[in-house]
Amino acid sequence: MDEAARAANKGYAVLLADIDDFKQVNDCHGHQAGDAVLAEVAQRLAENVRAADLVSRFGGEEFLVTLPDTGPEAAAGVAERLRRAIRATPVSIGPGSAPIAVTISVGVATGPGAQAGPDGPRGRIDAADGALYAAKRAGRDRVERAPVPCRAQSERPEGASITPIRSSRSA
Repeated sequence: MDEAARAANKGYAVLLADIDDFKQVNDCHGHQAGDAVLAEVAQRLAENVRAADLVSRFGGEEFLVTLPDTGPEAAAGVAERLRRAIRATPVSIGPGSAPIAVTISVGVATGPGAQAGPDGPRGRIDAADGALYAAKRAGRDRVERAPVPCRAQSERPEGASITPIRSSRSA
């Protein structure tokens, strides 16, 4: 996705979603229940994004969602829609067992365009991860955004320049 975004000079968003308190699901209900929760969360995530978007399991109970050609506001809206879709209906774990209420926390990272360096694919994932941890610290079941990086000088529109601001104070 990064290569395609770079070729088209378009940005993309990365969402990192983590199932809240997932260890409790495994500890209280068993690993089969945990597997059922993972499968259901994956299905709900995939059902609530566009065909061009990519949902993948990132490790453990984390999911990575990449959204091509998506800016900060739209990405935050998608993240909120996903959060609500997971929270809306408890997950059935089998006959004779009560459904399990599940929530996710989501970190959102976007950028002004695909570029190498700290805002490339790994940098974008790291930024989403930082926002995810902020969501966890703020109480879980929420969406947090990473700061949007500034455009590098080489990415500014032609003719744009930075003009130093001179202070009225004497040096």
